[in-house]
This record gives sequence, structure tokens and C-alpha cells, in this order.
Amino acid sequence: MICMSSENIWMPDITLMNTVEERKLLNNLNAPACVHHSGTVEWEQGDLYQSQCDFDITHFPFDTQTCHLNLSTWTTTNTSARFIPSIDENSSTVTTNVNGLWKIKTLSSATADNKFPEIVVTAILQRRASYYVLNLIIPVMVLSLLSSVVFALPIQYGDKVSLSMTVLLSFSLFLTQMSNNMPRTSLQTSYLTIYMTLLLTLSSLTVAISVFILKIHQRTGDVPVVLQNYVTFWKYVIPNPPMNAMESDEQDDPVEDIDQKKCNTVVTWKDVSLAVDALCLKLFFLLNVGCGIIFFALVI
Repeated sequence: MICMSSENIWMPDITLMNTVEERKLLNNLNAPACVHHSGTVEWEQGDLYQSQCDFDITHFPFDTQTCHLNLSTWTTTNTSARFIPSIDENSSTVTTNVNGLWKIKTLSSATADNKFPEIVVTAILQRRASYYVLNLIIPVMVLSLLSSVVFALPIQYGDKVSLSMTVLLSFSLFLTQMSNNMPRTSLQTSYLTIYMTLLLTLSSLTVAISVFILKIHQRTGDVPVVLQNYVTFWKYVIPNPPMNAMESDEQDDPVEDIDQKKCNTVVTWKDVSLAVDALCLKLFFLLNVGCGIIFFALVI
């Protein structure tokens, strides 16, 4: 075997077709070529190349991407040269540096029957999702549950709006962080983006409803019959904190008709606000948990 400078022998005019840089031939003259006694020439080309890859961010950050490297000759036709694939899905000869964001699931190569010889190297990349799960998804899910707890805060403390506004601003911060980490494209919409937008919408509704509850808590006067029936139903059918009611202190008969109790109940606007608070607590908790379950069912 004789090794010599690659500029002293004929080298194939191979180039990376889907490069994002200036297209140039793979002719690194610093790489020596070794000629075997059989006439086989061994030439190991090494360099850094940037190629384009179409991303599908629908399942971000649990996505898997398929990238292709298209190598072809510039002027040599398939009658004078051909490629022989040497990488398959079960190949263990290819080594790469460990990347903190991606790992290579499979690496394969295949030739294409064109006028010019072409070989396509296919790499299936899987994103490492632990960074996004720990720093983005879990905090957002905890915040979504915290936005529901706003309705469990007693009205008399007057901090409901402050807490709901703080949660809303936190959602906005995490949405900005996610936008900075996600590839920018309009071809697909990530389920995580939809999930974050839904949580931001629910948090905005929480602020509006909290203001509405504080408003009706301060009202005076008669309560409409429809609201009286709703509050009475909420008290006797669904467990709820005691309201202002003119009820007897005597022990009730277990078989006493419940309608008699409803007739002795006086409903005020404070009772209405308590009932709305209790309803929104259960409703928004179910909505936030349901959105989280649907999100994980879609992306995993």
C-alpha cells in the first residue's frame, strides 16, 4: 500500500447537493490517498458541512426528524462511476459525538438510479426531551393547577385578582421562552403551542371571572329567582360551604322533605358569589387537567 497526496491522482468530483453553503467539491487535498496492490484507492474525506433538513414540529419536544444528505457527482455520469452503499440501519461502524439535544436513532444509505450517480445518507434524529419537560412543561402544568386554586381563595381576603394576574403573567413568560426554543415555521403548528395558548386563554378567563365574582359579592338588593334556584340547588345537591340561611337550630328529621329546607333559605348576593366560586373551581380544574391529558395523549 502506497500513500500519497490526493492531488497526484484522479479524485471523483463529489459534492453535497442539498447544502446551505456555497456548493463545492469534496476535494480536501490535505487528506492522503492510499493505493492498494489491487488498484483500490482508499481516500477518507473529512470536513464540516451544513445541510438543510425539513422539520416537522407538530410533536415538539417529543418529535423525531428525518434528514437526508444527497451526495452526487458534478460532471461524471453513471457510466463512469457508481456509489456502493456501506451504511445500513444495523451498522455499528459509524461513530458520532454525543449531542445534548439530539440522538441518532438510525443511520442508513441508499443509491439512486439517475444520470449522475447519487447516494442518499438518511439520518433519523430523536430530540432529547428531558430539558423541555423539566424546564417548560412541568412548570406550566403546575401553573395551570395554580390558576384553578384562585377560586378556592376566600373572597374576603381580596387577593384573588392579584393571584390570577400573577399566574397569567407567568404563562406569558413561559410562552415567550417556548417561542425562543422552538424552530420558526408556519408549515405546522406544535401541539405544545396549542396547549400553551389554551392555558393562557383559561388563565385570562380566570382573571375576568375573578373580577366578576368580586363585583357580585359587593352587590346588594334582591337576587333574581333564577339565581336563587341555582344557589339553592348548589347547596343541597352539591356539597358547599354553608350560606346565610334562616334555618332552625333543632336537629332535622332525616326523612324531612328537602323542599321545606329550600323554602326556608334566604339567598344573598354573597351566597351567589360563593356558589360561582365553587363551580369555577371544579370547572377550571377539570379543564386544566383535561388539556394536560389530551396534550400528552397526542405528543407521546
